[in-house]
Amino acid sequence: MAIVAVIVVGAIAFAIAAVVIGREAQRLGSQRLQPVYRLPEAVGSVADALDEDAASHLTEDEVSEVIRLHLNLLQFDDGAAADDDAVAEIVVDEGDAVQNVYRGARQLGLDVTRPHVEQIMTLHIDYLAAIGAVDQAD
Repeated sequence: MAIVAVIVVGAIAFAIAAVVIGREAQRLGSQRLQPVYRLPEAVGSVADALDEDAASHLTEDEVSEVIRLHLNLLQFDDGAAADDDAVAEIVVDEGDAVQNVYRGARQLGLDVTRPHVEQIMTLHIDYLAAIGAVDQAD
Protein backbone atom coordinates (compact mmCIF):
# COMPACT_ATOMS: atom_id res chain seq x y z
CA MET A 1 0.00 0.00 0.00
CA ALA A 2 2.85 2.38 0.81
CA ILE A 3 4.41 1.74 -2.59
CA VAL A 4 1.15 2.66 -4.34
CA ALA A 5 0.91 5.88 -2.30
CA VAL A 6 4.48 6.81 -3.20
CA ILE A 7 3.79 6.17 -6.90
CA VAL A 8 0.55 8.23 -6.83
CA VAL A 9 2.25 11.15 -5.04
CA GLY A 10 5.16 10.99 -7.49
CA ALA A 11 2.78 11.00 -10.47
CA ILE A 12 0.85 13.98 -9.07
CA ALA A 13 4.08 15.90 -8.41
CA PHE A 14 5.31 15.11 -11.93
CA ALA A 15 2.00 16.26 -13.47
CA ILE A 16 2.08 19.56 -11.52
CA ALA A 17 5.72 20.17 -12.49
CA ALA A 18 5.00 19.37 -16.15
CA VAL A 19 2.08 21.84 -16.23
CA VAL A 20 4.07 24.62 -14.54
CA ILE A 21 7.17 24.11 -16.68
CA GLY A 22 5.07 23.89 -19.85
CA ARG A 23 3.22 27.10 -19.03
CA GLU A 24 6.45 29.00 -18.28
CA ALA A 25 8.16 27.66 -21.40
CA GLN A 26 5.24 28.82 -23.51
CA ARG A 27 5.26 32.26 -21.85
CA LEU A 28 9.00 32.69 -22.36
CA GLY A 29 8.78 31.39 -25.92
CA SER A 30 6.25 34.05 -26.85
CA GLN A 31 8.36 36.93 -25.55
CA ARG A 32 10.44 39.00 -27.94
CA LEU A 33 14.14 38.19 -27.77
CA GLN A 34 16.23 41.01 -26.37
CA PRO A 35 19.04 42.20 -28.63
CA VAL A 36 22.57 41.61 -27.40
CA TYR A 37 25.05 44.31 -28.37
CA ARG A 38 28.70 43.35 -28.65
CA LEU A 39 31.09 46.18 -29.45
CA PRO A 40 33.76 44.01 -31.13
CA GLU A 41 31.08 42.45 -33.33
CA ALA A 42 29.69 45.90 -34.20
CA VAL A 43 33.16 47.25 -35.03
CA GLY A 44 33.91 44.23 -37.22
CA SER A 45 30.60 44.53 -39.03
CA VAL A 46 31.05 48.25 -39.69
CA ALA A 47 34.73 47.94 -40.65
CA ASP A 48 33.93 45.16 -43.13
CA ALA A 49 31.21 47.25 -44.77
CA LEU A 50 33.22 50.47 -45.18
CA ASP A 51 33.93 51.59 -48.73
CA GLU A 52 37.51 51.46 -50.02
CA ASP A 53 38.28 55.11 -49.29
CA ALA A 54 37.17 54.95 -45.67
CA ALA A 55 38.70 51.50 -45.12
CA SER A 56 42.08 52.68 -46.40
CA HIS A 57 42.11 55.78 -44.16
CA LEU A 58 40.67 54.42 -40.92
CA THR A 59 42.04 51.93 -38.44
CA GLU A 60 39.78 49.57 -36.53
CA ASP A 61 40.56 51.53 -33.36
CA GLU A 62 39.33 54.76 -34.99
CA VAL A 63 36.15 53.01 -36.15
CA SER A 64 35.68 51.70 -32.60
CA GLU A 65 36.06 55.17 -31.08
CA VAL A 66 33.57 56.70 -33.54
CA ILE A 67 31.11 53.90 -32.71
CA ARG A 68 31.59 54.57 -28.98
CA LEU A 69 30.85 58.25 -29.54
CA HIS A 70 27.78 57.33 -31.57
CA LEU A 71 26.58 54.97 -28.81
CA ASN A 72 27.04 57.72 -26.23
CA LEU A 73 25.00 60.06 -28.38
CA LEU A 74 22.21 57.51 -28.76
CA GLN A 75 22.30 56.56 -25.09
CA PHE A 76 22.69 59.91 -23.40
CA ASP A 77 21.04 62.34 -25.81
CA ASP A 78 18.20 64.40 -24.30
CA GLY A 79 15.27 62.16 -23.64
CA ALA A 80 17.07 58.99 -24.68
CA ALA A 81 17.76 57.72 -21.19
CA ALA A 82 14.48 57.23 -19.38
CA ASP A 83 14.19 56.57 -15.68
CA ASP A 84 11.36 54.11 -16.12
CA ASP A 85 11.18 50.87 -18.05
CA ALA A 86 8.78 52.27 -20.62
CA VAL A 87 9.97 52.07 -24.19
CA ALA A 88 10.04 55.51 -25.75
CA GLU A 89 10.43 56.27 -29.41
CA ILE A 90 13.57 58.30 -29.92
CA VAL A 91 14.11 60.23 -33.11
CA VAL A 92 17.67 61.37 -33.77
CA ASP A 93 18.32 64.31 -36.11
CA GLU A 94 20.94 62.87 -38.45
CA GLY A 95 22.65 66.17 -39.33
CA ASP A 96 23.17 67.21 -35.72
CA ALA A 97 24.17 63.69 -34.72
CA VAL A 98 26.87 63.46 -37.38
CA GLN A 99 28.19 66.90 -36.44
CA ASN A 100 28.29 66.03 -32.73
CA VAL A 101 30.07 62.71 -33.29
CA TYR A 102 32.50 64.33 -35.75
CA ARG A 103 33.27 67.08 -33.24
CA GLY A 104 33.82 64.50 -30.49
CA ALA A 105 36.11 62.45 -32.74
CA ARG A 106 38.21 65.49 -33.58
CA GLN A 107 38.44 66.39 -29.87
CA LEU A 108 39.80 62.90 -29.24
CA GLY A 109 42.44 63.55 -31.88
CA LEU A 110 41.08 61.06 -34.42
CA ASP A 111 42.04 61.71 -38.02
CA VAL A 112 38.58 61.24 -39.53
CA THR A 113 36.56 63.25 -42.00
CA ARG A 114 32.88 64.12 -41.68
CA PRO A 115 31.89 61.80 -44.58
CA HIS A 116 33.75 58.94 -42.90
CA VAL A 117 31.92 59.60 -39.62
CA GLU A 118 28.60 59.74 -41.46
CA GLN A 119 29.32 56.43 -43.19
CA ILE A 120 30.35 54.76 -39.91
CA MET A 121 27.19 56.00 -38.20
CA THR A 122 24.97 54.79 -41.05
CA LEU A 123 26.59 51.35 -40.99
CA HIS A 124 26.33 51.28 -37.20
CA ILE A 125 22.59 51.99 -37.38
CA ASP A 126 22.33 49.19 -39.98
CA TYR A 127 24.07 46.86 -37.50
CA LEU A 128 21.74 47.94 -34.68
CA ALA A 129 18.75 47.30 -36.93
CA ALA A 130 20.12 43.89 -37.93
CA ILE A 131 20.33 42.75 -34.29
CA GLY A 132 16.89 44.21 -33.56
CA ALA A 133 18.03 47.00 -31.24
CA VAL A 134 16.48 49.82 -33.31
CA ASP A 135 13.85 50.33 -35.95
CA GLN A 136 14.90 52.38 -38.93
CA ALA A 137 12.48 55.03 -40.17
CA ASP A 138 11.80 54.98 -43.89
